[in-house]
Amino acid sequence: MTLQIGTANLVAFLLCALRIAAWLEVAPPFATAGTPRTVRVMLAAAIGLAVSSNTVAHAPSAEFGPLISSAVVQLFIGASLGFLTRLLFAAVESAGSLIDLAGGF
Repeated sequence: MTLQIGTANLVAFLLCALRIAAWLEVAPPFATAGTPRTVRVMLAAAIGLAVSSNTVAHAPSAEFGPLISSAVVQLFIGASLGFLTRLLFAAVESAGSLIDLAGGF
């Protein structure tokens, strides 16, 4: 039995997994020492597999230049989304601390 995967499907999966892995490395619930790296990689692969079917039409050609530029863009977007997630968590934490201080706890 052989498994055949199209080049566009593989490229779309790898780019989706790369963006999600960059997000998981920065986002607060997963970017702690309590979450093992293997769990983050497996989670990125699972979510990338689920999302990649929708992005096959937008996959770049399987040449070195477009793949590297797309990988850099995906890393930047994933890290930016992770930073925004971290910023949101910090804002909620600061609001909770302010409410705690005002409440006298």
